[in-house]
Amino acid sequence: MRKRGEIIVIWPAYLNANLTRKMGRRIPKEIAVQNPTIEELEEAVKELKINYIVEKDKKYPKTWFKEEGRILVEKKCKKGELIRKIALKINEKRIMKRRIEEEKRKRGKD
Repeated sequence: MRKRGEIIVIWPAYLNANLTRKMGRRIPKEIAVQNPTIEELEEAVKELKINYIVEKDKKYPKTWFKEEGRILVEKKCKKGELIRKIALKINEKRIMKRRIEEEKRKRGKD
């Protein structure tokens, strides 16, 4: 991950369904995630088996007042395609988490 052009910067704002395109969202709202965290991005990239580096102390320029962090990933495909894959993976994980919580609640009521 050292040569220039082999690293892609991914900010949580790129995937945030609560933001407009003007504020930084890079994918359609239908695919985007509600308030993604840097931890969720890291987990998704790890599952996609892509080399990465997390920088938690970085601030997205358009929201300089929030310290959200960013993730640097090895370029394996086009940036837009990678952002979509990460968003879909985060959505998938959230759905699974919700199902597990519902199952726990159902078991608790029985």
